[in-house]
This record gives sequence, C-alpha cells and structure tokens, in this order.
Amino acid sequence: MMYQKLLITTLLTANIIFIFPVSIHAEVSSQEQTQHVQKTENEEKGNRDYSEKNLHQLIEELSQYNPELKSLVEKIKAAELKIPQASALEDPRLSFEGSNIPIRNPSLNRTAMTGLQIYLRQKVPFPGKLKLKKQMALSQSEQEKQMYYERFNQLIAKFKQSYFEYQYLNQAIQFNQQTQKKLRGLIQFLNARYSTGESSQQDILQTKQEISNITSRLIQLRSQKKLLASRLNTLLYRPQETELKIKALKQLNNDSSSLQVSLETLKKLAKENRPWLKKKAADLEEAQLGEKLAKKSLLPDFDFGAGYRVRQNPPGDPVMGEDFFSAGVSINLPLYAAKNQNKKIQEMVHLQKSEEYLQEATLQEVLYQTEKAYLEATQLQSQIHLLRSQIIPQDWATIESSRASYEATKVDFINLLLSEVTLLNHRTDQVRYQSQYQQKLAEIEMAVGLPLEVIQTTSKNQENSHEK
Repeated sequence: MMYQKLLITTLLTANIIFIFPVSIHAEVSSQEQTQHVQKTENEEKGNRDYSEKNLHQLIEELSQYNPELKSLVEKIKAAELKIPQASALEDPRLSFEGSNIPIRNPSLNRTAMTGLQIYLRQKVPFPGKLKLKKQMALSQSEQEKQMYYERFNQLIAKFKQSYFEYQYLNQAIQFNQQTQKKLRGLIQFLNARYSTGESSQQDILQTKQEISNITSRLIQLRSQKKLLASRLNTLLYRPQETELKIKALKQLNNDSSSLQVSLETLKKLAKENRPWLKKKAADLEEAQLGEKLAKKSLLPDFDFGAGYRVRQNPPGDPVMGEDFFSAGVSINLPLYAAKNQNKKIQEMVHLQKSEEYLQEATLQEVLYQTEKAYLEATQLQSQIHLLRSQIIPQDWATIESSRASYEATKVDFINLLLSEVTLLNHRTDQVRYQSQYQQKLAEIEMAVGLPLEVIQTTSKNQENSHEK
C-alpha cells in the first residue's frame, strides 16, 4: 500500500504541476495577444493621417494598413511556426496500470505476478523523416512569403493604375473647364459682332451647343473621379467617406519614369525576380520533398518503451518482492505497401510532374505579361511624343490662324470652333496616354517583380559590366 499511495501521489502531482499550468498559461497568452492586436488596430485607426500625400506616401500607407496584406503576414507567421512543429517528436506516452491483480480477492500481495506498473513510450521516426518534414515546412513558409510579395506587387500595380487614372481625370476636367471658359468668352465676342451684323446667330448657337457637350462630359468625368476615389480609399483601408487628398502631378510623363530598358533585359529580370515564379519553385520543391518522404514511408518507425513495476513481497516470491524493469521496441510493418505506401509514392510523382508543368506555364505567362506591357508602353510613348511634338503645336497654330482669318472675315466661324474642340480632344488624349503609359509601367513592375528605379539601375549596371 505504501508503494501504491506513493505512486498515485506522484502522478497526481506531476499532472497538476506540468499539465494544467501549461494549458492555463497558453490560454492567458492567447487572450493577451488578441487584446494587444485589437488595441494596436484601434490605435492605428485613431491615428491615421489623411492629409495630402504623394504617390510614394500613399503606397507606404497601403502597405501598412491594407487588410489583405496583413492577412498574408499572419499566414507567414503561422507557416514559420510550423517549422519547429514539423521537426519535433510526438509527445511521449505515459501509462499507469495495475497488472495481474486477482479478481475474487483483489490484493497486491497475494501473487508474485501482481504489481503496479508505469510505462513510458516514445515514437521515433526512421532517420531522415523529420528532416524531410522540416524541409517541407520551410518550403511552405517560403511559399507564403512569395505569395505575400506577389500579392503586394499586384496591389501596388492596381493602386498605381487607379492613381494615374485619377490624375488623368483631374487634368481632363481641368482642360474641359478651360475650354468651356474660353468658349463662354467667345460667346460674348460673338454677341458683340452679332449686334453689328458681323456674325450670325448660328455661330452663337453652335458655340452654346459645344459648351453643353463639354458640360455633359464634365458630369461623366466627375462621376468617374468619385468612383476612383472610392476605389483608392478601399485599397488604403480608409472609410469610404474620407476626402481623398492627393498631391497633383505637374506632368504625368517625365524623363525619370521613361522606359529605358530592353525587352530582353526585362524578361531576364522577370525570370530572376518575379515572386510568382519563386512561389512555383517552392511548390515544386515541396512536391519533390514529398516524394522523398513517401519513399521513406516504406521504412519502419520505432516505438521505444520502458516500464517499471512496483511489487510487494507475497509469500513464496523467489525474488522477495523486488521491483521489475522492462524495456522494448516495436516497429510498423509495411505489409500493405502495394495499396498504401506505393500508391502514395505514385501520387507524389504525379504531383511533382504537375508542379513542373505548372511552373513552365507560369513562366510563359510571366514572359507574356512582360512583353505585352512593354510593347503597349512603347506604343503609348510614341503616341505621346507625336502629340507633344507635332499635333498639339499644330493645333495651337491652327487656332491662331483661324482666329485671325475669322476676324478678317476670311473663314467661317465653324473653322475656329472646330479648332478649339480639336485642341481640347488632343490635349485630353495626351494626358490619357500619359496616364495609360504610367499604368503600363506599373504592369511592368508587377511582371518583373521590381520597382522601375531598381530595373533601370540593374539594367545600367549590366550594360556597364558588359562594356568592361
């Protein structure tokens, strides 16, 4: 009885000391972390800065507050915590049992076989299995990181496209307002000429009609601007009613953002840096490790055990109540490998081939995205240059000539009016092309996986190294 009481007391004490405090501590820590996160988020919402910002500052705000990015960060943290789990042994199993106790008259000192036994067992995988599991967990962690970078690139591209479209609408509204103001001034001039019989009422009506057309266009442009402002606020995780304050760009297309990299260089950089491709490489690595682990499943795992039996001294016991010690090991036998382990190996082989094909398909898609964005950007660049250097200067010259000729009654007023409308259309086309050009540069950044400044610098460094 002394041994029995001592053993039970020991087990209960161990249970109280090691098991319950751990679970309580884990629960308290989880609650504290949740409260800390909620408190931090509430503080961030209260301290948001909605003042006027440029593009770089807005992107910083997006990276800090966008909930989708925050979600991916949490996935990265979760994946990193899986790494030590993958390489850890299973929990040891502790058992306590009374063995060979007589049924009719239960007692611990009637027979020599009776005793109280503690048994400790530990399962140990075949050498190399835990290492492979850890490598797979590392690969999964890398996948989550590259998924974050890929989605970050996509969100930045989407934000820049909305941002430059918003800037285009601002300038288009400004140009239409300027032309509308000019036409209203022209009506006053026509009224004065009409009173002296030098102009017809039709000229006045045509001008008013064009002013109405511009008014209709302004309604559409302002509606589009409001919708884009809502889109930008959504990406920034701002309240929808927040007034969007953006520092106006003096010129959408400038030399610092012009594309000065060859298509071949862009494709090479995309192969090396696109997070999407890096994720697919990590996917393939995990499949390869999975195949190796499946092959090792044919090898047995070991289950080690050690026991200690506490006995009393029954009459006739040859060892006079001496305690017993036992130890052993068991292994699993892959008797059903044909339907189990071998099928798992075949499954992982097919999965690996699938990842190889998917990696190649992803590469082709990345190269296509890069080439498409590059060709469209160069086309827009040519159109911008043509409008800026030839067409718009010719429009200004045509307006001056038409005005002088009209005042000298050498041409009809309709020629002057058409010249003003043509100039407005071409100026609007220019800022639209400039906005689209900047959007294509954002697509190139996403396709390559690098900011334009880094692309330009890397390209120049490579050119200098080739020259040397």
